[in-house]
Amino acid sequence: MRTCLKAIDVFNKFKNEDGTFKESLTKDVVGMLNLYEASYLRLHGEEILDEAINFTTNHLKVVLGQLSQPLLAQVTQALTLPLHYVIDDTYDAYGFFGELQVYTKAVERWDKSCMDQLPDFMKITYEALLDTFQGFELNLAAEGRSHLVSYVRELMKEQCRAYIQEAKWCNQKYVPSYDEYLNSAAITTAGYTIMSAAIYLGMGELATEEAFKWVSQTPKPVRASCIIGRVVGDIASHKLEKNRNHVASAVQCYMSQYGVSEEEAEVKLRGLVEEAWKDLNQEMLRPTKLPRPLMMRILSLSRVIEVFYRLGEDDYTVVSDNMKEKIHAVLIDPVMV
Repeated sequence: MRTCLKAIDVFNKFKNEDGTFKESLTKDVVGMLNLYEASYLRLHGEEILDEAINFTTNHLKVVLGQLSQPLLAQVTQALTLPLHYVIDDTYDAYGFFGELQVYTKAVERWDKSCMDQLPDFMKITYEALLDTFQGFELNLAAEGRSHLVSYVRELMKEQCRAYIQEAKWCNQKYVPSYDEYLNSAAITTAGYTIMSAAIYLGMGELATEEAFKWVSQTPKPVRASCIIGRVVGDIASHKLEKNRNHVASAVQCYMSQYGVSEEEAEVKLRGLVEEAWKDLNQEMLRPTKLPRPLMMRILSLSRVIEVFYRLGEDDYTVVSDNMKEKIHAVLIDPVMV
């Protein structure tokens, strides 16, 4: 339970005696926007926040056409985006199955002598992979922390084992069940376990060996992050990927298992993402021995996926003008505070 549970009672002041939200709230667009964004910090069982999201979403959509800038941009972005890897392409787009099997064995051995067995294009990524990890070890040696790189190396091997499983499904034209998909390779290939661990390498003494052991087990907050990343990405990219030789997405797996339409599957999967956000929010508020900055990195990674796949668009695979504007705003023309 969160230590500030009583704070949820504050939302009751926005309700009438019959339990409905006061219509007077609709006259204050900024207030509704704040209520909408605050509601996304909901946990399981907080029905009042579910109700607040539905109420504010409906009314913000109604007034959208009446707003002027900059409030129009703020509300539009809020409604579409609530406040919240080269190896991949080798497996996903460029390698033949037989080549990928050899590549996976090379990663398991982790030795440059394996490069002689690889096609030229794979030699590039394999050498870059080993050199990157060697760089990690050299950089951390001065801190006496180079041994921690082994945790990330093992996660990379696990990542490649999951990639080859998906490649095998694709090669056999096998569509796994929805349950099989989300409880096996898909969680690993989402990449959030290894990305979290890799980020920890750069966080100094905050990231103890215990932290690496913890994150390597894909604990609940990391699993929630994996679900968010995998499902949001699948919803946005499955239409593009189903037109080429690609492993079945969560959308296709759900449609196949339950015999429903694409639209119905997407609705169900969006609900799964909302539940995963609740799990992540709850874990962020739970007392833990893990330093807060380490937990925040997991949350931040989850937020990033929502940016890349906003509005159901795949801005990771095909960079849109909107994403170009975001990158320009952050890296080229940032607002100085």
